[in-house]
Amino acid sequence: MRSNAATVDLEVQSRFGAKPVVVPWGITFPEKLRTTFEFKRPISTMIVSDEHFGENGWLLEHAKVDISTFDFSSKGIAAIEIAHEQDEVLSSWTEHNDMAECSFKYEVEGISHMHYRARDKDFNEEFSRSRHFKVDTRDPVFSITINKHTFTRVEWLDIHVEAYDPMPGSGLALSGAFLDGGWVVDGQQVDQLWFPLGEHVLEGLAVDQAGRLTPDLIWYDLIATRESMVKLADELRNRGEITSDDVADELMGWAEVGAWDNFMHTVVNNEGDSISWEAVDVLIEDAFYVSDREWGL
Repeated sequence: MRSNAATVDLEVQSRFGAKPVVVPWGITFPEKLRTTFEFKRPISTMIVSDEHFGENGWLLEHAKVDISTFDFSSKGIAAIEIAHEQDEVLSSWTEHNDMAECSFKYEVEGISHMHYRARDKDFNEEFSRSRHFKVDTRDPVFSITINKHTFTRVEWLDIHVEAYDPMPGSGLALSGAFLDGGWVVDGQQVDQLWFPLGEHVLEGLAVDQAGRLTPDLIWYDLIATRESMVKLADELRNRGEITSDDVADELMGWAEVGAWDNFMHTVVNNEGDSISWEAVDVLIEDAFYVSDREWGL
């Protein structure tokens, strides 16, 4: 009677890398018996190096990843596959073909999970493993801008502050700007009527959660001119710092023609009376500033 039983030889490998040995007597499978051999899946090991940490566990540079795989099939590794998951979205798998080891820089910014697995040439695929990463290699963006760089005290200073952390990233921890040491914010308009003449400094910084820092600093000048002093006398009258229209008109007239001695006499003769002490200070400061420059001092 004819038999449909099958006999196959079995290759046995004593250890990884050893030459397979054929079992001489083989194995006989009865007819209609379905039998499946499953080799153990590959096992991969990952090592992360060149880790430069900032604050809160964030990596400040791209770390180096080395993956090595142990093959149980004796046929070799077909591929090591890499993917990353971010915001619950898994990327496509990238294959490193025909190698049991691979090395690369992990360049995914922000918070992510790196998934890795290996597949041998008998199509035994490892269950994927993963490693958590927090990477922020980019400095926050921070800048201060103003409407111009030379003002008179009757002009307003417009401040604009931009601060953000490139995404994906660690996010801003803090940011701020200061004018001569005082806190200012984006969109703020600053009244400079009582500021001293000369150079003023706007400075600030942004710091992200990883500890990266970006500073900015700008200067501007506060000056006086004949035209600004005419406007200054009128502005002081409008604010109630000069209470006499005659005094205000007299100061405006002297400023228009550059009669600084007469201007000073009018200020001194009315200080604390028609002109407040605060107004006296700025009027005299501006008069000295303009007269010195007109006289070449």
